[in-house]
Formats: sequence, C-alpha cells, structure tokens
Amino acid sequence: MSGTTFESFDWENDVDWKNYLDNALIPNNSNYYTALLKLKQKYYKRKIDPNYEIKDYSSTSTTSQSSTSSQNTNTNTNNNNSNNSNNNSYNRTTSSTSSVPPSAQRTEARQNSTYNRFLYIAWTISQVSTLVFTIVYLFTSYSNFYRAILASFIGYSISLFPVIESLLPMSQQKLMEIAKNDNLHYSFYCLIFYFLGYPSFVILLPNFIYALYQVLGKTLAQIRNRIPPTIYNQLALLESKRSIAVEQAVKFEIYNVIVLILGIFTYGLQRSIILLVLYYQFLKLRYTYSDKHRLWLTQVGLLVDQYIINNNILPIQIRNIIRKIKNYL
Repeated sequence: MSGTTFESFDWENDVDWKNYLDNALIPNNSNYYTALLKLKQKYYKRKIDPNYEIKDYSSTSTTSQSSTSSQNTNTNTNNNNSNNSNNNSYNRTTSSTSSVPPSAQRTEARQNSTYNRFLYIAWTISQVSTLVFTIVYLFTSYSNFYRAILASFIGYSISLFPVIESLLPMSQQKLMEIAKNDNLHYSFYCLIFYFLGYPSFVILLPNFIYALYQVLGKTLAQIRNRIPPTIYNQLALLESKRSIAVEQAVKFEIYNVIVLILGIFTYGLQRSIILLVLYYQFLKLRYTYSDKHRLWLTQVGLLVDQYIINNNILPIQIRNIIRKIKNYL
C-alpha cells in the first residue's frame, strides 16, 4: 500500500476513480456528499485496500443537517419578531410543510427507490445488449452494428442523466462541469456513428470494452458464490486487466481515424469528410479532458514527426502538407 490511506488517497488524479464515478448512479433522494463518500469507500475497498472497513456517515450527516435546520429556524424566528407580515408568512409555510403525512413521505421514498431501480435495470440491460449485439454483429447482418451503437448510447445517457439532474438549475459553470463528463463525450461518439457511420468492428470495440468492464465491476462480487471457482478466477483475472483494456480502447478510438479515411474510397467523399470533422471534435474533447487520450495522441504526433523526417520517398511538398495538417490538428 506504500502508506496510502483513505484520507490521503489522491482522488483528483485517479483516472479509474473518475470513470467509476461517472458511471455510478446516485439516488435523487439522498444527500449527494454522503452518497459520494460511500462511493469513495466502496471504490477504495475494491481497488486499493480490500481490508478497509466501510464506515457509515449517514448519522453524522443527519445530525449536521438537524443542527443547520435548528440554526436556520432560530435565525428566522429572530428576524420574524421584527416583522409581523414575514412572521405570518413563515408560520403558514411551516404549517404546510409539517402537515405532510408520514405515509406521503414513505410513498415518495418508494417512488424514488423504484425510479432508481428502473434506471439501474435499464442501464444493466443496455450494457449487456452492447456486448451481445457486438458479438452477434460479427456473424450476422449490419443492422446489429447500429443496435450495438444504440445500446451503448442508452447506457451512456442513463449514466449522464443523474449528473445533469443533480446540477439543476443550470448555469454556465454547471454546463462546463457537464462538458467534462465522459458519458457526454461517448454519447456524442455513438450519435456520430449511429446516424452517419458505416459498420466496422473497430468502431464497436471501445464501447464493447467499456461495457464489459462495467458489467464485471457491478456483478463480479455478486456472482462469486454462484459460479464455479474456475470461471470466477478467470473473470477476476480479466477484471485485473482493466487498465490495460482501457488503454487499448483509447488506441482503437485513435485508429478509427484510419477507418474513416479509408471510408472515403468506399462510402463517398462527402459523408466521410463530415464523419472526420465530427470525429475530430470527439477526439478534441477527449484530448482536453482525458489524460490517457492526451498521452496517446501526443505519441501519435511524435510518430508522424519521425515518419516525415525519416521518409525520403515522399516528396517535400507532401511532407510539408502532412506537417501543416498535423500542426493544425
């Protein structure tokens, strides 16, 4: 562990934690910071220290909220004593709030619980559908390519929805926070290829890899005692390769540019150029907000520079054009 504790762990720079948080569903009726702390503890226990004991901070949060509420009530009472009209308004509001019966509160809690369960089930189905349609696409018609893309889009959208909901009402700063979200970027990725893309297994591979590890992360602990140990050990070994697999997914996203360029000769110039422009915007988003993409795109740029310098077959004019395009991008 090299002396790392839960309190001193570098959450800001841990890419796997950011991916874990982006795909987590936080209940609408829960305290955001309490739910975030629970997610951190689960992640820390699963990925960093299996011996870490998860603590329950809900009572502390409740006490803090009660104290804050009491202070606010006292402040309101003092202010209301100096103004009768405000006092009457305050009393009416308090009366209407306290008149909500416990049965109605329980009904609302059940509705929120049902809503969150529905989102989780829909998200799980979308992830499994991504895996199934991607595999089936290899052996059947092109229509399964678009089904796999659509399933991925639904999964990313479901993960993005609670994030947007938690930031309402919107402001420019909150919009910037949403713009950094990975699920927004990959929803855009899916829309590009669903409406304009042409079937290619390489295009499906990033979504397939992400969906596979999302499903593993959610279900591996739950199915441990329900499957043979040999199968579980293989799945656990696969789960341990998560970081390597994510890096491969990033590489496939970069290799997609080659697929789109080759599509010029198969699917037409106009369509391919539109795809390249939109896909450039996707890579630009990932370069801006993803450390892994920034690293690999920088390495690709260095490889292009080496190719230009060491290749004496290409005319100088062509090399200059390649260099200008690379510098522009």
